[in-house]
Amino acid sequence: MRVVFLDIDGVINNVPSHQTRASMNRKYMIRVAPECLPPLEWLLSQTGAQVVLSTSHRDNDLEKWTQCLRDIGIPSAHVIGATPDLTRWPNNADGTLTRGHEIDAWLKQARSCCANLDYVIFDDCDDMAMHSDRLVQTDLFFGLTMDDARRAAGMLIH
Repeated sequence: MRVVFLDIDGVINNVPSHQTRASMNRKYMIRVAPECLPPLEWLLSQTGAQVVLSTSHRDNDLEKWTQCLRDIGIPSAHVIGATPDLTRWPNNADGTLTRGHEIDAWLKQARSCCANLDYVIFDDCDDMAMHSDRLVQTDLFFGLTMDDARRAAGMLIH
């Protein structure tokens, strides 16, 4: 199984999309940069990867998120999970847990059912701890680009 851990801010939106009202998807209340969507659709359709939300926007309504991604222009999207929220208080009272730890927790649980799991992480932050070698760090100003998607495809198809 191939998985893409997906952040929203700085990945499927960018700094310019935060400066215009038109970028707000009112149905799902997320900002979208249209130019960031084709690279994600390309990666998902080329690799058959499924999406795990690692964004602070996550919730456990996976059907809603699958439909959201499809509605905004990513028809190959299938959201199969969301990382646990470990970075907020009280779980992270001392501030030592990162998004990388959340990804690690999801992977440990998933690998108990699926030993053959490959993954890549799309995020504009670098707090991936033990998963930095699987991170494709996007630029907050540009969001996800085709270069990012190609790099991720190379990591998933080796």
